[in-house]
Amino acid sequence: MTRKTKISLWLFLIGLAAVALIALNWPGKPEPVYNGKTLSEWCELDHKAHWTLRHGLIENQNEAAAKEAVNAIGTNAIPFFLKWINEDEPAWRIKLAAATDKLPGAFGKNQTLKAIILGKGAFHVNFALIGFKLLGTNAAPAVPALNRMMANNSPSGSRATEA
Repeated sequence: MTRKTKISLWLFLIGLAAVALIALNWPGKPEPVYNGKTLSEWCELDHKAHWTLRHGLIENQNEAAAKEAVNAIGTNAIPFFLKWINEDEPAWRIKLAAATDKLPGAFGKNQTLKAIILGKGAFHVNFALIGFKLLGTNAAPAVPALNRMMANNSPSGSRATEA
């Protein structure tokens, strides 16, 4: 094989992998939006606010803003939380993300690359738990579905117990 053919083959494979990652991460039903941010963005803000407080960094106002946003979205958030809490990462994604540690240089330490490989599911489970916490008693309509999840012996059943 000539050098030009090898380069072309590698570029084709990289392009194919990029298309596959995009297809796997293609968004489904649009999330509810409040003040220009999606539901998952509000849950992520709350997560970051708690991380900041736990690590003794400057307290920020994101926790209160996230609680206000999720409560404004209200019960419209419940179908998303129930979907997210059921998301299980395929084993191949976890193995591929772990394999990035073996990549040379900055690629091996690239958290963005790992996040792209893992997809949204890795974060959605945490966001669902955060969201149920933020909704508080307004999440009561989700209780029957959470009880059904707890009845089965799967990872989502144990997550439903946490919610």
